[in-house]
Formats: sequence, C-alpha cells, structure tokens
Amino acid sequence: MTATRIAIVARNPPKIYSGGRYLSWTMAEALAESAADITYITDHHPPCANDFEPSPHHRDIQLLITGDFESDLPQAPFDVILFIPGMDRSPDLYDKTYRRAVRDRARLVFHNFETPNWFNALSPKPRDPELWRHWKEYGSRADVILSMTREADRYARDFYEIGDDGPVFRWLHPGINSRLADMVEKGEREKRIVVFTRFVQAEHKGSNDLHRMLSPDLRGYTLAIVIGNGTIPDDQRQRLERRAGECGVALEIAHALSDRDKFRELRRAELMVFPSLFEGYGLPPVEAQYCDLPCVAFDLPVLREVSGDGLLYCRPGDWDHLRETVAGIVSGSIVPPRDLRQGIAQTAALGCYARRFGDLIEEIAQLPPRELQPLPRPRHGQLGRLGRWVRRRIGRGRAVLPADQH
Repeated sequence: MTATRIAIVARNPPKIYSGGRYLSWTMAEALAESAADITYITDHHPPCANDFEPSPHHRDIQLLITGDFESDLPQAPFDVILFIPGMDRSPDLYDKTYRRAVRDRARLVFHNFETPNWFNALSPKPRDPELWRHWKEYGSRADVILSMTREADRYARDFYEIGDDGPVFRWLHPGINSRLADMVEKGEREKRIVVFTRFVQAEHKGSNDLHRMLSPDLRGYTLAIVIGNGTIPDDQRQRLERRAGECGVALEIAHALSDRDKFRELRRAELMVFPSLFEGYGLPPVEAQYCDLPCVAFDLPVLREVSGDGLLYCRPGDWDHLRETVAGIVSGSIVPPRDLRQGIAQTAALGCYARRFGDLIEEIAQLPPRELQPLPRPRHGQLGRLGRWVRRRIGRGRAVLPADQH
C-alpha cells in the first residue's frame, strides 16, 4: 500500500463487548499490517485491543482517546476516514466525522452492518427502521458504503437513498484474531458443546430456545454458554438448568471471555452450536472453523456465503432438526466436515484479510472525489469540549491506559 493516512472513528462503550467495535479494531490491525498510517479515534479504550498484542504491527496503531471527537484532533489531514456507526439517538458523531472529511478532502467510508430491510426480513422481532435514520442520511453522503458480506451489500443497495452521484458500494469479509488463535495450545477434545450468544435484545439470536437443543443423547456432556453482554434472565436460566438436569448435561456459563480464553474454549470443545436466526456476518462459526471445531447452525444465506460447506446446516428455526443433528454428531451417525481450518483460512487469517483490505483501500484512495457538501452548523445538541484527548502509540515505551482509567 502507498503511504496513506487513515482514521477509524468509533465509539466504544466501556467494558461492553460489541461485535461492531471488535470489527473496528480488527480493521485497525489489518490496516497497520498493510503499512497504513492508522489512527484509531474513540471515546474509551477498546476492550479487545490488548488481545491483539501478538499481531506484528499492533504497536504501530495510534490510539487517540477523545472526549468529543472534535477538539484537538490531529491537524494533519487524513486521506481516508472509516466511520463505524452505532444505533445513536443523536447525529452528533456522524456530523463531526462528516465535517472532518470535508475539511480534509478525505475519502469517507461508511461501514454498513445490517440494514433494517435485511434485519426485519429474517428476525422474529422486527425493529423500527427509524433507528437507522442517521445511517441513511450520512451513509448516502459518503464516498463508499462498505459492508462485510455480499448479502449485506445486496440489502444496503436497496436501503440507502443513492442518486446518480452517490457512493460506491463495496464488501469485504473480515478476518479474526488468528495470530492469537495460533498461539493457543491444542489439547484433547472434551465432551463439551459451546454456544456463543447473548440474552439481551436477542430474539434473533435463538438463545431463548437453547433448552430445546438438549436431549438424553448428550448425557455426560457439558454445555458451555459464553455470553458477550448481559446475563441470563432467571426464568431462562431455570429452564436451561431443569432441561440440562433431565438430560444429564452439565451447564457452565461464562461472561465476556478474553480472546485467549475464547480460543482455549474452542480448542477444548467437541462441537459448537450457533442457533442465530439472523446474523450480519457470523464471527463465532468462522473462529470455530479456524480452530477445527465443527459447528451446527441454522441455514442462513450469509453463513453459506462466508462458510460454504464448512458448517452443518439445519432448517432455520427448526429446533427438532437442530437437536437431531447435534445428537447425530455426538453418536457418530453424522460425520462433520473435515479440514475446517484449511477451508476458512483465506477468509479468517489476519494476514490474508490485511492484504485484501490494503488492496481495497488502494482502490478507495484512487476514487474520483465526491463533492462532499459542508453542512450547516446545528444550533442545538452539540457536545461541548468534554475533555482533552490522550494520544499515544501503543507500546514502544508508551503504555496503554487500562480501560477503567478512561
């Protein structure tokens, strides 16, 4: 990659795991590996950042903690600005990022996750499309709308209001923290079935029906549930414990594992079950395959796109089919795919992702600039200057502050 100054702009709620925030840091690691001059601008220390220390260019990422995403930012212009949206009520961060792109004459890349037309087509509980109103307004003003999959890109093209001079659409499968995964020692597989999920605002995650995957065929196994955010409501915990007891299955629950502990779990288990009814990408099955762990999942187009024949698919929402598939694998009557790591490595390995991302940034940097129009200053609702930012290069004698100091 030619010398390119890139900024990634993302909020990071303190001590809360978010797949989108995790992706944003993975992007920073990949771009640093592609020889970009990368600055990661955020409001709190990313919880996952230290998990990537084994990556060769981890210390080259410039982490900038800001109170307001505006005051005292670097004066030197950026060439490309990657914006990571959230479900914000206020457009303040969108507005400031857009203004900075106008000031720098930078290529503005709006990262698209799942749009409401896609989410509501598959999720058992739809969401108000108004939650995405800032995405539509500011994404349509960007130079590029970048999605994680071809499937997401397909829905994005229908969602964003694009004129003749609108943004370019691109998609790119993200990688995983493969450097750390490679360091985790392989051991003997145990009689464990692992599920990565959450129970808060999670109707589409399938977690409410997890008890339905258990059967007496799993007697002697342990069901390990790893929760990214929140806890299990008491009624669901009791239902799981009751069903597990009936089936002779031990139940373990873990919260917010580090990447190292996550990959240890993937190296221990005999099987992953991924019961989601909607996913924007599906990172856990990719990580499982990289660790040669078979995975049973509902048959979603996005999982087919990313993982191909590397997963064992069940009819979406058919828990009887899923339960029978899990029992068949445990009994040996169903043989899972082999050589899973080999099949997913080109997608999952961080070095491969870095090369693909570097090529994409080269293309974006060469795009004819759109005429980004300055916005009128809003009279109300802007944040004040809430604090000085702390800028440092990770490592090289400059320690990263712990998350609880921000």
